[in-house]
Amino acid sequence: MNHTPEQIRTAGLAALKRELGPAGMIRFLQQFDRGSGDSQLVHHLARIPEQENRVLRVVLNPLASPVRVVTAFFDRKMKGTT
Repeated sequence: MNHTPEQIRTAGLAALKRELGPAGMIRFLQQFDRGSGDSQLVHHLARIPEQENRVLRVVLNPLASPVRVVTAFFDRKMKGTT
């Protein structure tokens, strides 16, 4: 059975909301932000308690062998988000 990307996205979001609830779904999605631009890059977000809960963004190219870290920085745009 072939699904369109939009059907897969809709079903995935529904499953996340059903299993984690709305707040959990948002927290999960914040961890895996694809961002814009190069579709091969994956953006990971994590709060670092030792750094006053600042958000660390790590951008990876998972298709490189070995996986390549493109950049890592504290994301000022995420300041004050939960």
